[in-house]
Amino acid sequence: MTEREIFWALLWGDEHSRHEVHLRQDGERVVCWIPCHHQGRLTRLLDSDECFVSAVPRRRPDTLSWGPAHMLWSSLSKPEHCQRLERFQPAPTLVWRDRRSSRRWAAWSLSRPLSPQFVQQATERLAHHLGGLRRAASPEALIASPFSGHWAVEFHTPETYTAREVVGQLRDAPDPHQWKAMAA
Repeated sequence: MTEREIFWALLWGDEHSRHEVHLRQDGERVVCWIPCHHQGRLTRLLDSDECFVSAVPRRRPDTLSWGPAHMLWSSLSKPEHCQRLERFQPAPTLVWRDRRSSRRWAAWSLSRPLSPQFVQQATERLAHHLGGLRRAASPEALIASPFSGHWAVEFHTPETYTAREVVGQLRDAPDPHQWKAMAA
């Protein structure tokens, strides 16, 4: 499989779902809603400047109407986080990097779609374990297109996994609001 075919498989959604795509066109920020089964339209947009696409397909054209997801992901911003990723098993299906910094996105293709509430728990586990950005672990997250601007694919494999294989042995991320309960 090519890098583009792998990325398409990561973004897969049913005919009732769509992806939220943000890009820059003629200096303006543009938001598009592309049906998941329109592969040609979506893949053409992925080459656009500053293109970001929803990690989880949407059931309706709004940010919070998540459908099932075919991937888990993590956004890494520091070299030590990337070193953790290199040691992590199983290896991600796709890793793409910002050519101007140490920032990377890593994604694991799932053999079966995962419901949005479990996607959030699983991606938060990955973020916690790898040191990734927790705010990028939400089903409403937009991920950088590996084919846009200054991003480049660093690694890819056609492997797919179950969610259990990727995060089953990882601890849940701590509750970010726990400090409020302790202060009361």
